[in-house]
Amino acid sequence: MVEDKLVTLENGRSYLSEIYRKVRTNIEYASIDTKIHTVNITSTIASETKTTTACNLAVMYANKFKKVLLIDTDLRKPNVHRLFHIKNSKGLTDLMLSYSNDDQDLNKLDLQDYIQEFSHPSLTYPLHIVTAGTEVTNPAEFLGSNAFKSLLEDLKTQYDVIIVDSAPSGIIVDGLVVSSACDATLYVIEYNKVKVDQIKHATDSLKHAGANIVGSLLTKTPEHKRFMNHYYNESYYYGRKRDEE
Repeated sequence: MVEDKLVTLENGRSYLSEIYRKVRTNIEYASIDTKIHTVNITSTIASETKTTTACNLAVMYANKFKKVLLIDTDLRKPNVHRLFHIKNSKGLTDLMLSYSNDDQDLNKLDLQDYIQEFSHPSLTYPLHIVTAGTEVTNPAEFLGSNAFKSLLEDLKTQYDVIIVDSAPSGIIVDGLVVSSACDATLYVIEYNKVKVDQIKHATDSLKHAGANIVGSLLTKTPEHKRFMNHYYNESYYYGRKRDEE
């Protein structure tokens, strides 16, 4: 279903883009009482297109909301900067260090040093991106700190929506601690790659950590399988019809 590219930028009328649009809508309606500001994207293991999902979803949000931030918290294997073809010289780890050194006050920082603005003809509004930044030896400690939670809360006051790409939650603790700090978590599963017991173990761990799992997304679904599911079938024909107009 989902490919390793920014299809939402390349073809916003495709059936894949329409699926991301529906995912965005479903997340928005996942909570009636509390607005979802931060959405974490995680998976069971690596290479399940969670980063691709996070980036495309962020693009979809930037086509609706004026201020959208995408943060790469996969500090062990960052890829957000590669998909957008932007630099990773300064990012989250550098921002957190400066934030901690300046009494955890965003007003004391020049956020342009850490937050990159990405513009594209397909985007309604520029997408703001925080890459992983300088490599650290203790990612779990970094992300599990009170400073990270405080930073995320402060950033929420400046952005309409924050999309977070975290590490896989089935193999390391990083994804768990990030999920617990976010308002909602979208769980990405690659078709025919992970076993059911692996998924159950990871989702149980997420729930135990306090994550609010609002849904899951099945990726890389074979073409013939898409038509077995009404959701994909509807999305496919909707995108095809619009492409042909």
